[in-house]
Amino acid sequence: MNHKITAHWQPDQLDPESLGLDPEYDFRWRALSALAMFRLLIVVILMAVFVSSSSPRLFGDLYPQVFLISLIIWFGFAVAGAFAVAKRVPALHALTEFLLFFDIAAVCTLAIASGGTTSGISGLLIIFVGVGGFILTPLMALFFASLATVGLLSVQVGLNLTGKAALLDYPAAGLLSALIFAVVLAMQPLARRLAQSEALANRQKVDIANLADLNRYVLQHLREAILVIDGEDRIRLLNDAAAAYLGIERDAVNTNLNERSTALAEHVQFWREQEGAARPDAETTLPGFDGGMLQVNIAPFGENDRRKASLLLFIEDSSVLAERVQQSKLASLGRLSASIAHEIRNPVGAMSHAAQLLAEQSSDEKTRKLSDIIERNGSRISRIVDDIMQMSRRDTGRPQRLILAQWLADLTQEYTETQQLDPAAILLTGEEAITEIIFDPDHLRQVMTNLMDNARRHAGIGAEQPLRINWGRVAGSRRPYLEVADTGPGIDPTVEQEVFEPFFSQHDDGTGLGLYLCQELCELNRASLSYKPNPSGGAILHIVFADPSRWSGVG
Repeated sequence: MNHKITAHWQPDQLDPESLGLDPEYDFRWRALSALAMFRLLIVVILMAVFVSSSSPRLFGDLYPQVFLISLIIWFGFAVAGAFAVAKRVPALHALTEFLLFFDIAAVCTLAIASGGTTSGISGLLIIFVGVGGFILTPLMALFFASLATVGLLSVQVGLNLTGKAALLDYPAAGLLSALIFAVVLAMQPLARRLAQSEALANRQKVDIANLADLNRYVLQHLREAILVIDGEDRIRLLNDAAAAYLGIERDAVNTNLNERSTALAEHVQFWREQEGAARPDAETTLPGFDGGMLQVNIAPFGENDRRKASLLLFIEDSSVLAERVQQSKLASLGRLSASIAHEIRNPVGAMSHAAQLLAEQSSDEKTRKLSDIIERNGSRISRIVDDIMQMSRRDTGRPQRLILAQWLADLTQEYTETQQLDPAAILLTGEEAITEIIFDPDHLRQVMTNLMDNARRHAGIGAEQPLRINWGRVAGSRRPYLEVADTGPGIDPTVEQEVFEPFFSQHDDGTGLGLYLCQELCELNRASLSYKPNPSGGAILHIVFADPSRWSGVG
């Protein structure tokens, strides 16, 4: 918006010149343009009347040749004037003054050729000088009114001296001159008022345009997806988030919702049909385009009848809500872990230390065996405390772009060397060598290490029973995924829903927090961790990562 309207203004102080309005929107140029069209029309009409009439003519009967030549010259001048007005050259006041001077001269000449003021042609000066007074400054408007008056009186004097007019024509000339002055004086306050209205209208136009741009910007950059449909379920507005969530294009505006999202259209139709409900269920959860779940809230506006009302749909990714719940859980676990650390760690350490001293000072085999039990369980409690402390201290992460194949190769090499495993104990297979993900490297290392430790503990891995790590992209959404598959006994189907619950473990030495921590870390990085049985026997831990193309702000 390149309007130069000043920021601080008062309606009674508006001045078109000081406002610097764009000439395209200035009422004075439009007035001058209308006057140019009127000039052309009058010349053509006078020409037609003159040519079609015979003696005595209505106009130009006194000096026909002068009348015709004046009309021809005025017509050429009118065409040139219309062209100059269309091109906005020269400046407004200079062009108006030049055109007005020639109009006065032309009308006076035609009045002489027609017999003076009584011919009626002189009345054209009211229009030309009046519009000029509408455009020009008060001083210049009065000058041209005076010039027109002098011209009218000169015409009447000249015709009277040559015997072509009577003395009784002078009052008509004087009355016409007075009328010209009255019109010019009346145009001045009207011109000021119109200037104020023009400036106010332009300012409001700029404000409305800026407000529309602001609204459009805000809507497009909201994290929440917004969709507006009319009473016939046609899409009227949607922002980028809504288009991404529903998997539709931005040009879907003015198309039917059912053509873009059948599930959402069915829910809207169900909501509209709940006519008898005092408060219809305006919230539901629907599958999203990328496999996630979307929460939809409906807000009607306009018509009271919801079957015909336009609807505003707020669409939110359920993962955002899950993240809020996760933050609440982390806060609670943080307080719990602090309490556990103070209340348990020191007593457990004291018991373990006492058990060691007891075993060293006693030669009784039974005593040593009991000391080992105390020490072993004390170490287990210490690991539980450490896991909870690690979970509570977890920050929001520092996600980075990672090439999955390269990162996994480095991790598995380090893991097999550290755990003294045969390199063939872990097999890497992937669909794409350049599959890219966004994840905190430390978090992903912790997740993968935990999953590989679980496979070693529960299934046993080696060259004959290798652990398979596969990656690729999910069909449809094209989101990257990663699978860790072992060939062990798998998980009992009766407890599949509990494997990600805290403190659930099928191993005697397990703390029950490993998979829970892995799932929490995945959710923290906008990924999901799930379990599914291996068709060939064993377990598969399946990680689906966020789409890197939809995660902004990561280098």
